Amino acid sequence: MGGPNDGISMDFDSLNNLSNNLTSIKNEFDGAADDADATANATGDDDLADQVRDFASRWRIKRESLSKDVGSLQQAVQQIVETFQGVDTQLTSVLQGNGSAGGGGGGGGASGW
Repeated sequence: MGGPNDGISMDFDSLNNLSNNLTSIKNEFDGAADDADATANATGDDDLADQVRDFASRWRIKRESLSKDVGSLQQAVQQIVETFQGVDTQLTSVLQGNGSAGGGGGGGGASGW
């Protein structure tokens, strides 16, 4: 039964890219300007201006929530990468007969056990 895909395979480059992309998304949410007043004032209609401000307020709250969630996801992905790279390094060292967790693997690319 033992085939080449029986182990765990981890694509560290893809996971690092995902982590970086999640960081970028979080930064975009965190850096988004709250300039709804200028837009609201430009409408020329008090009711429409109130709706623009209301929407902007609700979007700011949602953006803060999304930023928190994306940040948590990014931290989880980064922890997965770091944990599996550590395991990869240890397994590589054992398989090479070094017996210690100091050598080889885990830098980037893909790993399969």
